[in-house]
Amino acid sequence: MGLKDAFVEAFTANGGEVYMVEAYKTGDVDFRAQFSKIKGKEPDVIFLPALYKDIALATSQARALGVESTFLGGDSWLNTDLFTLAPDAVNGSYYVNPLNASDPKLDEFKAKYLEKYNSVAGAEGGNCFFPHDAMLVLMAAIEKAQSVDPEILRDTLESIEDIEGLTGKISIDKVTHNAVKPVSVFKVETNPDRFEFVKIINP
Repeated sequence: MGLKDAFVEAFTANGGEVYMVEAYKTGDVDFRAQFSKIKGKEPDVIFLPALYKDIALATSQARALGVESTFLGGDSWLNTDLFTLAPDAVNGSYYVNPLNASDPKLDEFKAKYLEKYNSVAGAEGGNCFFPHDAMLVLMAAIEKAQSVDPEILRDTLESIEDIEGLTGKISIDKVTHNAVKPVSVFKVETNPDRFEFVKIINP
């Protein structure tokens, strides 16, 4: 829901038109009713913020119905199982991820991570990069506040700006308390199977 709301707000603010919003319940496996309605509108894109099993089912059923729109998604699309579950259906789709795990600037961190944990940093989701950057933000707040008092740190975190992390330059939004940082756009290519880096979008 959060991704849907954010997409609708940003898309319409930039001149896009949202023809319709369809929903489904957790555990649903049949999405044909929704796509039958969507097909009639012939949209250029369909934003599908779903998990990979739902993505595979939904896109396959959409293509079977003749839906030719380009699919867009969030970081849950970064799952190699899509290459075996729905290779034809997801080919050519785009998704946004909080980082590009193939960025050469991460090589030094990856080498240290592999040496310490005998595991590949960034495999599939790249979640190990985010705790690292969260600690950088926290350290910056402690240094700025010269305190570890929880209330003081909370207020100080609101003023943190431009912390250079592994995932990009990070600031904290004073209103939402969310991290404001760049994101990477990828294209799903299934010949050969890969997530092709397209570009970085800065806030």
